[in-house]
Amino acid sequence: MNTNLKLIYIFLFLSIGFQSCEFFGLDKELDNLTIQDLELESISKFPYLTPQGEWHDPESIVYSNTRDSVFNKLFLDYKETKNANFQRLTLSIDFPSDSSLLSLDSVEVFIENAKAEKYKIGYLYDIPDNTTDKSLDLTIQNNESVVGNILKDSVVYFKPRFHFRITVRSDSMKFKVLGGYSITGQ
Repeated sequence: MNTNLKLIYIFLFLSIGFQSCEFFGLDKELDNLTIQDLELESISKFPYLTPQGEWHDPESIVYSNTRDSVFNKLFLDYKETKNANFQRLTLSIDFPSDSSLLSLDSVEVFIENAKAEKYKIGYLYDIPDNTTDKSLDLTIQNNESVVGNILKDSVVYFKPRFHFRITVRSDSMKFKVLGGYSITGQ
């Protein structure tokens, strides 16, 4: 059989196959696709000493997002994300490991992308002054469509803000924010 004729048959078979996917509603199923148990992690630090009684914004130094590998394996596009829902948001000190969060009075966490779109995703105010915890669960404030729009970008990270109750050597500390979430819609 002629090679060109084989290519025509293959092309016809594939085009009919893709049309039948649309006919059977597979494109609608992807609209309702939910991917769960994703994690976003950001580590940030202060390049300077932070006085007490003021809000301070650290520099982000490292971030990772399990969404990236999952989307690559499933051949999904970030831009098709519709909604995202955070179920867990935790703040801890990554370095030094023997530190506690005693020096913190309040924290706010924003989710931000490379386009500088951001949204306050979590917070914790009036942290008890006797806390010896190494990590704290934050209160989540979740607008699924706004967070979904931010997650359409390929670069997404947490941007925390801290309010210290005492002056500490914050320039030697690294803070980690870890969030667990799910994405709906493709």
